[in-house]
Amino acid sequence: MLKLENYLASQASLAWMRYFLALFCDDYGKLLRFAAVGLIVMAVFMALNAMFGFLMDQQAAFFCAYPPALLLHFSLNKYWAFANREKISVKQLYTYLITVVITFFIQWLVFTLICRWFLWPAWFVAGLANLAQMLFSFIMMKFRVFDSHRVGENCIKNT
Repeated sequence: MLKLENYLASQASLAWMRYFLALFCDDYGKLLRFAAVGLIVMAVFMALNAMFGFLMDQQAAFFCAYPPALLLHFSLNKYWAFANREKISVKQLYTYLITVVITFFIQWLVFTLICRWFLWPAWFVAGLANLAQMLFSFIMMKFRVFDSHRVGENCIKNT
């Protein structure tokens, strides 16, 4: 009986170790892909901001550059960073839009304050403002917007 208990205990501890390994591996990959998406979207946002900056003031350029960057952000995060293949639902769009509104105000506040305090180019400040909201955005995307309830699935298959 003692051997059976030892065997079951070792299997249980291996299962927990495997679960935590899978959880870490899955999150690490998502985090790296999310960071890559962030850099891609940031570059597009900064480029659009610079382009629109030739046509209008810096606040208007910031607002005009936001929607195309947002569409790119949603698409890359949904289909690549978080590998969410579910049909886009109303709840998902609603949660994403709420997240976007919050992160937009974080970005806008940081953008406005830095523009007032420093004489840096607006396109550069737009990039800094984008970095300021990334942590909040990742947490919301992972746990609220693109949560597919399959934590660790890819890593478990590979072990």
